[in-house]
Amino acid sequence: VLVPSSVGHLQSGSALTGAVDLPVSTGNLALNVFDQSGALVRRLPLGAQDAGNVRFSWDGFDDNGLAAPPGRYRVAAEAYIDGEPQQVAVAVNANVDSVTTGGQGGSVILNLEGALGSVSINDVLQIN
Repeated sequence: VLVPSSVGHLQSGSALTGAVDLPVSTGNLALNVFDQSGALVRRLPLGAQDAGNVRFSWDGFDDNGLAAPPGRYRVAAEAYIDGEPQQVAVAVNANVDSVTTGGQGGSVILNLEGALGSVSINDVLQIN
């Protein structure tokens, strides 16, 4: 599922993927990936983009070409809008470990893989 979150889980041998919610077109969009200590692991230039959802995929390699260990990573998107850098919203893809039904108001809760927590089905942006 694609959920609004700045934290994703990198699995061994796969990419961390998601989307940037770009409110207006930009001439320069970049995605920064940070480890759990807050250190910058990778900066991915995404270039000029039109407004809307811009898909991203981080292959799990750092800026030096070394494989990053599996685990949780924070992603932050930066777009230059009117010549100024601005943070824009991101969403990450996450696997669903289990589903809890019948909570308050009959809500459906998705329990996400990699200790990413839980999210209401109402907050899911896309089911992949």
